[in-house]
Amino acid sequence: MGLLSLGAPDDEYEVEIDYIKRLFMERLHKTKIAKEMESIFWQEFNKDFHFEKCLSVTEDIWNELFK
Repeated sequence: MGLLSLGAPDDEYEVEIDYIKRLFMERLHKTKIAKEMESIFWQEFNKDFHFEKCLSVTEDIWNELFK
């Protein structure tokens, strides 16, 4: 979101990161994780991250975590 480069604290995104990490640790379906990710970005940042982008990111993270 660019906040860190504007001087925000290093833990600026910690709440969102923790929430998304829990979704992966619960091993929810990738589609569910992507929908939740899309929702949290909208709620916290009023920024529309398209579902397809969130699903792509979810796939990348999933593949790294659960090789």
